[in-house]
Amino acid sequence: MIDKAKLGFWEVFTYFLIGLVLTITSIGYALFFDYIEWKSIVKLIKESGAIGVVFFPLLLLVFGMVFEPISNLLLKLLEKLPFLKPRKSRSVEALVPFIEPHLPSDLGLKQRFRYCKAVIEQNYPQSNLSVFLARFGFYRSMGILMLVLYPITLSIIDITCMSFLFASVFLLFALIFIKRAQFFKGHMEYEVYYNFLAYRENIIFKGSQQGATS
Repeated sequence: MIDKAKLGFWEVFTYFLIGLVLTITSIGYALFFDYIEWKSIVKLIKESGAIGVVFFPLLLLVFGMVFEPISNLLLKLLEKLPFLKPRKSRSVEALVPFIEPHLPSDLGLKQRFRYCKAVIEQNYPQSNLSVFLARFGFYRSMGILMLVLYPITLSIIDITCMSFLFASVFLLFALIFIKRAQFFKGHMEYEVYYNFLAYRENIIFKGSQQGATS
């Protein structure tokens, strides 16, 4: 049940909510530019009935699942820019010397994080890593979505001072969401190492040899 709950966090925040935002945004743009009418949407909802109640949430999940790898790729490209490059947390760096004695030799930076995360997920299910992971995924996708909406909005509206300022709001929110995603990613890394260290020290304190091979 706990594993299912953890999976649910990611599905709700990263897939379902992003799919919902994508759908609402698309409908909003379509209504604003008279591509569809509100009456047509209401009629479609009424006619869908029970099938729509089941099908619509699944459709939102699919939208979110399709957009998630796109946002992941684009964020990695954006983080190569100097002003969007994530900063290394001092709290994480302070924990590394205490963690290294408990790690297999010749582990790289990414492998070190994945190893610690795997140990925590397998042996310490009460941790809150899934919450930080879900928040990171949500803000990452929202940031990329806002960034994508900026050029789309500029391309379909008449460029005036007011319309340009309106479109620039998407750019501002994109920056805010991306920074929030980086914050939760860094905080998640800190939580992984902190929980890993607490788990290992507890194993050593109890005199158990079980954790040596996990």
